[in-house]
Amino acid sequence: RITISDDSPSPYVEQFLVPPCYNSEGHPVFFGSAHLDEEVRPCKVTLWGHKLFCSIWVDGSEEVLHEGPFTILPFTEEMELVPAEFGRLPPGRSPVVGGHDYECRPLYHALVSIEPSGPRVPGMAANH
Repeated sequence: RITISDDSPSPYVEQFLVPPCYNSEGHPVFFGSAHLDEEVRPCKVTLWGHKLFCSIWVDGSEEVLHEGPFTILPFTEEMELVPAEFGRLPPGRSPVVGGHDYECRPLYHALVSIEPSGPRVPGMAANH
């Protein structure tokens, strides 16, 4: 994971990380983990120009900008995106832990579709 702060150079991200997806405007989008008071929550990190923006979902319906610390998960050749049905992964596949909730239960990285025909963007999944 790559820790991002206000003074982190985003060209580093542009040069060395391959984005797993793009938003509807064509900007690169990465998996991330937002560090909150009592949680570390899987998040969406978007590269706009030369600046990185971290956003999280509140109550599963509202996307808000996170201005605290966050990390980016490099999407490597060893990783693959697989479909899950009813929250269950295909046999032999393992989820990637992206953080934990306030009760220390694991939260996982996931791709979600905001609209049926829209782009898929990083979000979170849990089995609780």
